[in-house]
Amino acid sequence: MSNIVSVIIPVYNVERYVERCIKSVISQDYKDLEIILVDDGSLDKSGDICDYYSNIDSRIKVIHKKNEGLGEARNTALDIIKGDYIFFIDSDDYIYPGIIKKLVENSLLYDSDIVCCGYQSGKKKYYCGGNIEIYEKLEATKKALKNDGIDVNAVCKLYKKQLFESIRYPNCAYEVVPVTYKVILKANKIVNIGALGYYIEKREGSITRSAFGKNNLLYINMTYDVYMDVKKNIPQLEDSAYVFYLNSVIGMAERASESKVSDQNIEYKEVIKQFNDNYRKIVTNKAITIRKKIIAIFIKCKVYGIIKRIYRKI
Repeated sequence: MSNIVSVIIPVYNVERYVERCIKSVISQDYKDLEIILVDDGSLDKSGDICDYYSNIDSRIKVIHKKNEGLGEARNTALDIIKGDYIFFIDSDDYIYPGIIKKLVENSLLYDSDIVCCGYQSGKKKYYCGGNIEIYEKLEATKKALKNDGIDVNAVCKLYKKQLFESIRYPNCAYEVVPVTYKVILKANKIVNIGALGYYIEKREGSITRSAFGKNNLLYINMTYDVYMDVKKNIPQLEDSAYVFYLNSVIGMAERASESKVSDQNIEYKEVIKQFNDNYRKIVTNKAITIRKKIIAIFIKCKVYGIIKRIYRKI
């Protein structure tokens, strides 16, 4: 019996990239695919491109809906999928040849509920060590919270369908934060195949590269909520969840320090406050990398923005 993979691709104003994304999926050597393109109210030609490919490949289904965000787009597809597995792709990204087949094969070989692959963004590659690593759910969650071999991104992972039976994404930015760790905790076994399978496009206008604002504070608050949830319900993972929160504070303080917003901006003030409140814990926590600690020191000394601009020029 074949194992159908439901590939879910939310689409919004990515006419420059979406065709590349679709082609990378339909050219996979694993053919048992259900490809769901959710056009989330695109204002450009993205929806038309989706319709074109649905007419030439019967595995593709297109849903046109009003714009509600990435989380709701994924949820719309999750509500109708028929596959045995789920694989998310962001429409400005693409996947490498043969990766879906590798992920399915390893899921069957190791009886794993989640199988992860590495990815590339720009010239950098992540989680592509070449060795297969097998984790039980607590160890995998710990590693994901620390970005150690796997992470909390929705993409780069093949999931068994039942993991999402009672889980959906919130309708907000950074929708993966309160979801992925819960999905991992439902899995019996998680495998990282150590192979490159996914390319993440660095695109201006994406959530992670947008101007500093309220979403940056939202991200910190969401990671803090994860920390409090884990602290209450899974105390053995408390330290890892706290590192997850601290890393979010560093990341958003970094964004704030190189932004051009006023230091009287409400979100800016709150992000910097949380950074200052946690600074000593950041520089003394052994799980925070040396690189992140150096960034924190620069932010604390109020020279990070200047150093970053010099670095970019060099």
